[in-house]
Amino acid sequence: AQKALLEDNEDVLRYIRGKNDIAGFRERLNNDLVTENVLGDIVHSSPVIAGDTIFIGANDGMLHAFDANNGVERFAYIPSLVYDNLAGLKETTFAHRFFVDATPAVWSNVGDSDITLLVGGLGKGGKGYYALDVSNADSYDQSSTESSIASAIAKWEYPVPGTTDADMGYSFSKPFIVKSNASGLSSSEGWVVIFGNGYNSTNEHAVLYVLDAISGALVAKIDTNVGSDNGLSTPALIDLDLDYKVDVVYAGDLKGNLWKFDLTDTNASNWNIAFSGNALFSAVGPSSNVDPQPITTKPAVMKHQLRHGLMVLFGTGKFLGESDRTNTDIQSLYGVWDFSDGDDTEYLGTFNRSTGTLMNLNSNIEMLMQETVFQDNFASAISQVTTFGTDGTDGGPAVHLLRITSDYIANWEVDDDTPFPDPDDGPDNPPAHTGWYFDFDETDTLGERLIEDPLIREGIFIAVSTIPDSSYCSGGGWSIVNEFDALDGSRPASPTFDVTGTETSGANAGKVIINESDKINLTALTGETGDGGEDKWVASTGILKPGGGILHLSENSIVELPGDAPKREKKILSSSIGVIQEVIELAPKRGIAFWREH
Repeated sequence: AQKALLEDNEDVLRYIRGKNDIAGFRERLNNDLVTENVLGDIVHSSPVIAGDTIFIGANDGMLHAFDANNGVERFAYIPSLVYDNLAGLKETTFAHRFFVDATPAVWSNVGDSDITLLVGGLGKGGKGYYALDVSNADSYDQSSTESSIASAIAKWEYPVPGTTDADMGYSFSKPFIVKSNASGLSSSEGWVVIFGNGYNSTNEHAVLYVLDAISGALVAKIDTNVGSDNGLSTPALIDLDLDYKVDVVYAGDLKGNLWKFDLTDTNASNWNIAFSGNALFSAVGPSSNVDPQPITTKPAVMKHQLRHGLMVLFGTGKFLGESDRTNTDIQSLYGVWDFSDGDDTEYLGTFNRSTGTLMNLNSNIEMLMQETVFQDNFASAISQVTTFGTDGTDGGPAVHLLRITSDYIANWEVDDDTPFPDPDDGPDNPPAHTGWYFDFDETDTLGERLIEDPLIREGIFIAVSTIPDSSYCSGGGWSIVNEFDALDGSRPASPTFDVTGTETSGANAGKVIINESDKINLTALTGETGDGGEDKWVASTGILKPGGGILHLSENSIVELPGDAPKREKKILSSSIGVIQEVIELAPKRGIAFWREH
């Protein structure tokens, strides 16, 4: 069947493997029009390192494995699911097509044999996942035989080649390789692979998948039964009892629903959607109480810092097709409190923006709204680089544009005894809050949205939002690095960004130091003063680096910088225009924070 898809033509096979001088086939040359360029373009896949091997997906149809020390290719793997389109690579009219367009996941000591397992999706390249045993990848080189490598590494693909699954969409969801509570699997510790079904499936529902990590067999498929052009995005996996096994999964869908899946039972057939099949929370846009805000990124989850339960933080927006490029529907960031203690009635329901309340809770429980109090002119920044100083005037020492948001205080009076406070308590009883939200700026209508997975570091919610460019021929767009207090969505109490630039004198000359001097004079910007009428200096919440392209940030691209306290870290962000952007900030405190004697 694969030969037929390659037109039963050995020249097609040779071309895919890298041969370039085949008459009538597309010439693969780099910009100097001399050197052959046989590596396909890499768009949405990021490199993953395991041992001395770098793995990355490319749009030549292959997952590539390179020697990290010298860049020599160890081997490449072509998933069966991309064979349908491989022959098109030779066409002289070929410009671009997605193939292995997703970042793989690698985890060591998986299963009873302690293998290193790689699982990858295809992103826009196809509907499915593949798994490889890369335990011995470091030992492969140009002297290795292909048959020996193939027999050693190939594990499974889903759907099984030759079959289809109507719930499997384009595999945008990142897969996770974890231990589970399930018994009776291929490994004694219940190793599984978990992912959302992605987008554009035949059935168009949002579905959570769980596969046996060793065999690839389907363990569970949990259907939300919410359909019509829907799909489940990358999930967040939570271990509630610290036994290194996933208990709860949170994931969003294209209809703005945030789902909670219960995987605590040892019998996988009993795994289900919490709250009797209802979404924990449903996000709708400010233009109406009907239009859903799509969730296409992985939620970030932490314990509630003042109460029981968990805070689930996420953003909305999508950038999946050309029609999304010019969409300016207002998108938002949310922090919702899952305060349920096992009672299936304690979910939040759909957010009612006209009242700030939740459909499943009483009327004196609301979502706290944080809002922009000052934002530099992002629209003009896109067309021209401007500068902004800490004193509120143009011409500051660093090129950046800032966003300052509110610092309203949440009232966390929802508790186990009164999860649904009495709405008749009277006007003197302030509303309780079960979360917060922030709408991206409504006045510029730039189409700002969240399409990159957010992070939580030391109680700070880090969300890199995106403003796409209206032209598909451009570098993609622009990004704003936003940092909020994760608990209530307020602006940080202390500066997190460097605003003043490199120190020019003193012991720290040449260094980036973040301290009180990086606060912004809000009085000069808005007229708002402190309690005593003095100037009010505050920390900024967001920073836009003009000309930076769409930025990508992950936990793996944050490095601590050397030097004395206060410790600093550098966030290294890759971009859609082929450059690296860097943001230097204070590093989280590490080590023992307190002690206690009984």
